[in-house]
Amino acid sequence: MQPVTSFEPLDAALAERVCTWVEAAAEVALFAGTSLPWPVSAAQLLAVAAQQQRQVVVLVLDDLPLACGSLQRLPDSTRIGWVLVDPKRRGLGWGRVLVTHLVRLACDTGAERITLGVYQDNLPARALYADLGFVDTGNRRVTQVDGQARVSLDFELLL
Repeated sequence: MQPVTSFEPLDAALAERVCTWVEAAAEVALFAGTSLPWPVSAAQLLAVAAQQQRQVVVLVLDDLPLACGSLQRLPDSTRIGWVLVDPKRRGLGWGRVLVTHLVRLACDTGAERITLGVYQDNLPARALYADLGFVDTGNRRVTQVDGQARVSLDFELLL
């Protein structure tokens, strides 16, 4: 029997599961920047998603959540964010499956430009985004995470 993958909208049960994938403030910042506090709860995840009008989807394989990510429609683009893969399943291609799906969803809504941010030291994510056609815009932001400066790069994909 073939495994069944699906993309499910974030709900309370899935949000609880996603919150278990982060164990420190730096990990929250890695996938959500400054949009979520530490410690993050399922209720906060759902509330911020609603407040920021994010469409959050969770990649599920045979009822097992593997990864999540969001789309946020902005006046000049659609932004991919909150990309997070279960730590036990990283390096297996699930991030690629998720981001490819998010790009397709953005295209389906008529997006002409997709943007995302990634920390400079997150080399696996940067390689994935570049492989999918995203380019570094040259824009940089510096945020403080656990008292350390972190540089975030802006990437974009023109459709």
